[in-house]
Amino acid sequence: MTPSVAVAAVTFDRPRELAVLLDAINNQTAQVRSICLVDSGTVPSKDVSDRHANVDYVRSEA
Repeated sequence: MTPSVAVAAVTFDRPRELAVLLDAINNQTAQVRSICLVDSGTVPSKDVSDRHANVDYVRSEA
C-alpha cells in the first residue's frame, strides 16, 4: 500500500523561502497528494503556489 501524505504550511511574506519549501515537499520520496497553504502575509503569494498543482491556497487577512 502506498502512503497518502498531506501537508499543511503557513507563510508570511517569504516568497523565495516558500518556493524552496514547496519544491522540497514535492521532491520527497513519498508522493504528497495535497498541500494546504495558509498565506497570512501582507503581499499574497498565490503566484508561487500556482506553480504546484497539489497546493490548496488559503488567504488569511486577520
